[in-house]
Amino acid sequence: MATRLHVVGIALVVLALSVSARGDFLYTDDFTAPDGTPVETYGGYTRTGGGSPNVTAEILGGRLRLHSSTTTGQNGVTSDALIAWGAGSFVKANVWYSWPTGGGIDNGFVKLGGNIAFRASGNRVGFWDSSWNTGGSDQVSANNPDGRHIAVLYVGGSGDSRTAHVFVDKQYNVSFTDDLDNTGQQVGATGNAAHMRIQTGKNNSSVYAEYDNLAAFQLTNNGAGAAAAYKAERPLAFSETFGGGAVGTWTLSESTPGRFDVSTGDAVRLSVADASGTPWARYTLDLGDFVDFGGGLGVGDYLQIDLKREQASGYIGVWTDLMNSNVRLSGAASGPLGIWGDRFGTDQGSTWNTISPAGVSFDISDWVTLGMRLDYADGEIAVMSYYIDDEYAGSWLFDTDMTRFTQFALFGQTDQNNSGFLFDNLEIYAQTPEPASLGLLLLGAAGIGRYVRRRRE
Repeated sequence: MATRLHVVGIALVVLALSVSARGDFLYTDDFTAPDGTPVETYGGYTRTGGGSPNVTAEILGGRLRLHSSTTTGQNGVTSDALIAWGAGSFVKANVWYSWPTGGGIDNGFVKLGGNIAFRASGNRVGFWDSSWNTGGSDQVSANNPDGRHIAVLYVGGSGDSRTAHVFVDKQYNVSFTDDLDNTGQQVGATGNAAHMRIQTGKNNSSVYAEYDNLAAFQLTNNGAGAAAAYKAERPLAFSETFGGGAVGTWTLSESTPGRFDVSTGDAVRLSVADASGTPWARYTLDLGDFVDFGGGLGVGDYLQIDLKREQASGYIGVWTDLMNSNVRLSGAASGPLGIWGDRFGTDQGSTWNTISPAGVSFDISDWVTLGMRLDYADGEIAVMSYYIDDEYAGSWLFDTDMTRFTQFALFGQTDQNNSGFLFDNLEIYAQTPEPASLGLLLLGAAGIGRYVRRRRE
């Protein structure tokens, strides 16, 4: 059955589902109905596609099944739930699909979230604008009796520069930047939660697509001023200016032990004299050791830190145990916001992936404020949004059963000798338990005088 949640106020938890704060919208459907229930009777969906309804759409085995035995099967269904595809919004589902083996079809695809589809032709994730665009190395098996977890995450842009990331089995697969409003599923405009469709070019009853565990999440507040609004929703639970040392338990870990030094004066400085082999270091804060955030930072909580790179090259950024990956600012003085992670596909491995949509820029030869907010977590995936100097800089989806994070790290990596990475003004805006716990009282005593954000020089 379908569930529509309009979430107002602080974070709401439904079973294992953590839903984000004010104004966000979640649509879910597990397609629970007797076998053979037509979609028109089931409700919540409208038939769509060219021609007459020549694709059967019914509930079968707790899934929505679309199948056709005609030569012109090209219909589907569209959810009646309307979502504003703002930055950070996503649609996901478990999808099963099958076409005849041997390439015996002209066009075969299933669609989820606008015109982004799986195509039998080429075994790829594709996007339809005026023609099919399939990205680069993104091989996906066309016949899929075991099912796949598919998610489409929109990360902003405008006009012909709207961007969406596609995740297959909860791993990043490919991104599309184009006019993604071709069928109304617009980034930043009103569109349908999910467009589910099959199209075939041959008479074959084995052609089908099935859907289950559909979820569409609308993050409505990632426009101008979003970061300030999110911070205003939460109290400032912790602030660290590193004057006189750092509060809490911090631990240094390195790819090559003994390369990096840590100093804490007016800021944390990670420095390395010998950068052969491109070493990296993390300086990790265990949040639970010194302050009670109710088991960690959760959905709707916001963390930010100032950072600056002293040399002309190298990566600087952050890490958390929830995403278990480094987010970094890199390249020349200006460069993309990126994340290290695996890619789905037969010819892809771990690499740096670009988070940022078009138009995001920064200069890390000077101080930059990097912010992050956990938007969504359901025990299966989590979605984090990132901000540069309070402006939205992109979102990413993570394969994790965690719904909170308890560790946060500063990150640096370089191939340049005598390099330095600076970090300052760590701030955490979090919903803390009431009444105040002993941990918060201890934090207040330890951090007295630290709740004033220092002017950066």
